[in-house]
Amino acid sequence: MTTLAQLAATVEKELAEINATLKDVSTRLHGLEMREAGCSPLLGSRLDAAHRRIDSLERETQLLQETMQAQKIINSELRQANKILTWLGGLLASTIVLWILTNVLELL
Repeated sequence: MTTLAQLAATVEKELAEINATLKDVSTRLHGLEMREAGCSPLLGSRLDAAHRRIDSLERETQLLQETMQAQKIINSELRQANKILTWLGGLLASTIVLWILTNVLELL
């Protein structure tokens, strides 16, 4: 009977330790859940802010690309105008040189 009583006491002691361990684990788990609940809104707001910033940067990039395309068109038009003005300047210079030569030859 004493062996059975000792065995019962040992089992009760072991069960008490297991119960204390389970309570400790439960307390730690509850603490983790509470910290996670506190971090979740903060993390969510940071992610939302990052998404807003990315969207803003995408809009700016799109605007810059459109501006770049417009600048390419303007650059092309200015090159064409430069070619035409150079050609006209050459013609005008040739005309002036011929006019001067004609006037000089008339004086001789």
